[in-house]
This record gives sequence, C-alpha cells and structure tokens, in this order.
Amino acid sequence: MGYGYSLDLRERVAAFVEAGHSRRAAALHFGVSESCSCLEKVALAHVVWS
Repeated sequence: MGYGYSLDLRERVAAFVEAGHSRRAAALHFGVSESCSCLEKVALAHVVWS
C-alpha cells in the first residue's frame, strides 16, 4: 500500500492549480499522479464554488 502525500505538497499542488495551471500540468510539475486526491479536491472545489 502506498503512502499519502504530505500536507505541504498537497497545498502547493492546490495553489498551482488555483493559479490557473491545469491539473495535468500540476501532476507533471510536482511528480504526482493525475488521480492524486489533492487534484480531485481542487476540481471538486471549482465545481462547488462555480
């Protein structure tokens, strides 16, 4: 079983996406999977707050 990402990394990924970058670009930039839970939460927040 894998380990979760650190809170610091999740916050940096979320900020990167909220700054206008795509989720895919964030995954490549930070070396996380595109299905990373932090990316899913950012996407959900955009849907909820839109």
